[in-house]
Amino acid sequence: MKMKSDYMDGLYLAKQAAKAGLKVTPGKGDHIKVFAPEGRGYMPIPARPLGRGLACAIVKWLIAAGVPLALIMLILEAL
Repeated sequence: MKMKSDYMDGLYLAKQAAKAGLKVTPGKGDHIKVFAPEGRGYMPIPARPLGRGLACAIVKWLIAAGVPLALIMLILEAL
């Protein structure tokens, strides 16, 4: 069984979203705001190791936000 630290962290997801062209800004505390294109909202992502469920939820949001599928496949390989 994998421990929580074996999964990716939020900072990695935020960097990948920035590479895909999404706007990334600091949020409150240890959170990072990742904005969807065309003003369709944002998701606050904690900049710490994420559990599998939260990491998968963030990846689903990135897919809905229009992040290219090739990038999503790279992120899922890290899970």
